[in-house]
Amino acid sequence: MTNLPKTVEGRKKRVGRGYGSGKGGHTVGRGQKGQKSRTKIGVLFEGVKVKKSLLKRLPFQRGKGKNKGGNKPVIVNMGALNIL
Repeated sequence: MTNLPKTVEGRKKRVGRGYGSGKGGHTVGRGQKGQKSRTKIGVLFEGVKVKKSLLKRLPFQRGKGKNKGGNKPVIVNMGALNIL
């Protein structure tokens, strides 16, 4: 029996970031100081001035729903459904 491999695995440890988890509290893996330790950085943040940012380099599009995707409805005959 001792030579057989284990079939039961223990649960994975859920690593929280509070004081009681044994893995954090205070800085919780973010380092000491700086912008990234204090709050989230926006998705579009590039660390450059606004004039050089990606959003300013893209063409300006007016109106609602310019880039609207989606499928148009398709008309299907009842006879075609009966074949299936």
